[in-house]
Amino acid sequence: MDLSTRGAAVVALGATWKSLRVPASVLSVGAFFCACAGSSDLRSRGQLEALRVGVLADEDNEWVANETGRGAAMAVVDSGHVAVLDVVESRVVIVDTAGRQVQTLGRKGPGPGEFLNPRFLTSTSSGLAVYDDLKLGIVEFDLQDGSIREVRQESTFGPVGGVLTGMAFLADGSVVYAVSENTRRGMREALYVHQGAKSRLLVHTPEAPSKSLRLSCGIVMRAGPPIFWPTLRWAATGSKVAYAATDLDRVVVWDQDARDSTVLVGTETARSATVKTALRFATPLTVTTPGRQCSIEPTEVLRQRGMAALVPPIDRVAISPAGVVWSQLTSEVNGGERRVVLYDRDKVDSLYSGAFPSVFLSNSRFVAEESRNGRRLIAVWEVRRR
Repeated sequence: MDLSTRGAAVVALGATWKSLRVPASVLSVGAFFCACAGSSDLRSRGQLEALRVGVLADEDNEWVANETGRGAAMAVVDSGHVAVLDVVESRVVIVDTAGRQVQTLGRKGPGPGEFLNPRFLTSTSSGLAVYDDLKLGIVEFDLQDGSIREVRQESTFGPVGGVLTGMAFLADGSVVYAVSENTRRGMREALYVHQGAKSRLLVHTPEAPSKSLRLSCGIVMRAGPPIFWPTLRWAATGSKVAYAATDLDRVVVWDQDARDSTVLVGTETARSATVKTALRFATPLTVTTPGRQCSIEPTEVLRQRGMAALVPPIDRVAISPAGVVWSQLTSEVNGGERRVVLYDRDKVDSLYSGAFPSVFLSNSRFVAEESRNGRRLIAVWEVRRR
């Protein structure tokens, strides 16, 4: 079933959402304040289910094993094939929907079409683009004529005042990009859209009182925010960008063509953070250098970094080609279950699924990473109405 044509998709069972449509200019950056009227209640229209309908690859494939623990960067090309960035081997692997490898792009090196440290992969109007943070630029592969083009970062984003953490191209060639940056008030994550010669700030997280981690052997790790500090969740398709950046159950959809934003206000409230919950998120670290190895345990990570007072309710955000917004709620606000909320115009629905879209093959089919029996795999899922 194509959710875009049937008007069937999306969100919270037994819950009421409000859709607030306002010009983008009335949204205060970071605070999601909406001064508007004429909102309408959105009711659930039934249950959906997501079914695994195929497996593209598992850890028997080298390029999947290489990305274990990283979270693979994926994109879909016009042929319907799926491209995956293999960071370890500095290449892009393209497979068909049966999992057969059909093409590889790039290799390790400083030359044209080669990578020094590839970070992000995204689709373009004619193929694929990879951001390389050592080249400080984008390597573009035109899959229609086979040409390769390299563009300096300044030509694509303009000056970036921090560490680039993600990018995507909109239909008109504009670039959406995320940055981890420092301000006078602290560290924040910010989302920009660059068009022509200008970058526009869409949203930023609250500034965090970031702290470095000091390991027992004296190594100091890069500063980071407290555990549970709001992080930027976003996705883009066509002319739309969906994002969440606070400890509220809200997703904003910015439409470049319409020049306005829709605020999707959910009913979940952030839960109070506890030490027990925080320890599940405080990742232990091990650092190996010539002649020594040292580590830091979750309890020490929590002691040094601290934690925010609330657990943000939104864990991930996605948006389908038709503009259906997917919002995965954290298990901490749903009794340990992974509830996915979907929003399609004035219709709402939800489903429970361990899989969440990494990329969409269509409006009802998506590719997701998951773990089954302790093994990581990349699978194709389909959304159907029960």
